[in-house]
Amino acid sequence: PTEVRSQVLHTQGENPAHRVIEAAATFPSAEKARAFVQASADKWAACANKTVKFTTSSKSSGWTFGDVTGAPPKITQVRTETDGSGKTCQHVLKAV
Repeated sequence: PTEVRSQVLHTQGENPAHRVIEAAATFPSAEKARAFVQASADKWAACANKTVKFTTSSKSSGWTFGDVTGAPPKITQVRTETDGSGKTCQHVLKAV
C-alpha cells in the first residue's frame, strides 16, 4: 500500500463489549489491490480451523479461526474466542 488510514469506534468502558476497527489503504493500481486481496485470501485460508493464543502484558486469550468466505475482491473470516464466551471478531477485506 502507498497510504493507510484507520479509525476505531467502541462502546464505553475499560473493556468495551463492541469495537469496530476500520482501515483503508491505497494501492498504485486496482490490479495491485486485487493481488493483495488474493494473497491475503491464501494466507487467511491457512489459518482456517486453527487456534492461536494472543498474549498481552495483562492477559492471554485463545481464538479459533473459521473458514474464509467469499472470493477476491471481497473475503471475510470470523474468529471465535475459545473461552466459551461466544465472543467473535469478523475480518473483512475488499478491493474497490
